Amino acid sequence: MRCIVKTIESAGRAEVFRIIPLGDAHLGSVACDERLLRVKIAYIRDTPNCWWIGMGDMADSIGRIDPRYREAAYAKWLQGTDRVFKRQKDYLIELLQPIGPRCLCYLKGNHEDHIETKYSSDLYLDVVEGIRPTEDVDIAMGLSGFLVLKFPRHRG
Repeated sequence: MRCIVKTIESAGRAEVFRIIPLGDAHLGSVACDERLLRVKIAYIRDTPNCWWIGMGDMADSIGRIDPRYREAAYAKWLQGTDRVFKRQKDYLIELLQPIGPRCLCYLKGNHEDHIETKYSSDLYLDVVEGIRPTEDVDIAMGLSGFLVLKFPRHRG
């Protein structure tokens, strides 16, 4: 179990910080509200002192050999695609890259865990690396862990 410690400097007690949980979007599913996801991403990107936590299952990650598979359950942009996991991963990275530097930690959901176990493909770490390609801060939490936030006052 991991423990990630994040320090965010504060100007003082009156300063407001927002932390938005993003999870269970199931991007690639016809039931995913992509418009709402884009609105949340824009809010995080455009709001000062706004951070987010990836809560897992951001991509639907249901493959063709999965008993839950139904072509009609795929989003239109995914229907007829042979490489469904790659398409979902690439699209998810594209959406999350603008807010990647504001990610406090990114959890692995049961869908990402299933992909790794069943298909030997680490969609989870591919997304983590894709949204923070130049950062040396490790945000990969895994299936569970602790996030410790520290808000020291900036003395300048």
